[in-house]
Amino acid sequence: MGPPSASPRSGAAVADGLDDGRIAWASLLHGIDPQAEPEKARAVGSLHQALLSGILVQWFIDPGRAPSAADLTSAVRVIAEAVGSG
Repeated sequence: MGPPSASPRSGAAVADGLDDGRIAWASLLHGIDPQAEPEKARAVGSLHQALLSGILVQWFIDPGRAPSAADLTSAVRVIAEAVGSG
């Protein structure tokens, strides 16, 4: 027997919520107008959504070793410096 499946209605509601979140991240954090630049808003928001989801999974599995805000800030700086110098 396979894994339990969500009803199509609840799956659609979750998917719609994720999409709303993507647009909200792009608009709130970057000032991207989703009406004027829908593809850009979805792409930028999707990156934020992926980061948040990944951090949440790590925290739920092992909160003691999940990255802190300081860890993430340090990592972003290291990556930005590497990208900027290359």
